[in-house]
Parts: sequence; C-alpha cells; structure tokens
Amino acid sequence: RILGSLLVEEQREPGVLAAFRERILGPRRGLVEAMLQRGVERGEIRPEIDPLVVTEMVAGAVFGHHAILGLTATDAWVEALVDHVWTAIRAD
Repeated sequence: RILGSLLVEEQREPGVLAAFRERILGPRRGLVEAMLQRGVERGEIRPEIDPLVVTEMVAGAVFGHHAILGLTATDAWVEALVDHVWTAIRAD
C-alpha cells in the first residue's frame, strides 16, 4: 500500500519517491549488502554475486506475490523463497 501511495503522491509531490528511496530503502539495501559481504568473506556465498540483484530477487518476489498476485505470504512460501535464493547464491 505504501508503494502504491508513493507512486500516486509522486505526481503531486515530485521527489517524494526519491526521498523514500534515499531514507528508507537505501539504508536497508546497505544492511543487506553488508550481510551478503560477510557471507562471502566466510566462504558461504559465491564471491561473484551482485548484492543488488540478490536484493531485487527477494524484493521482486515479495512485491509480485502481494501486489501482482494478491497472495499472502505463508511460512512455507517464505521458506521456499529463501531456499531458492540460497541455492542461487551459496558457495559450493
């Protein structure tokens, strides 16, 4: 709902979406990137992964599940998502 509201509000208040990206999304992306980097340093995650792509994999799946398909995430769905992402990024 928040993203939809921001997209609508951006028409009336240019820059509100940029502020959301900078103040909310940016710091969270930084946390995810640091977490992935620690996994690389420990040898758990492949060093060639792109943190932005990994973040987009998760965010896109969640957004699609809720906003596009109108579904509610269950514990099983979240576990399946994590399993698929982990399979893609884990070190062999």
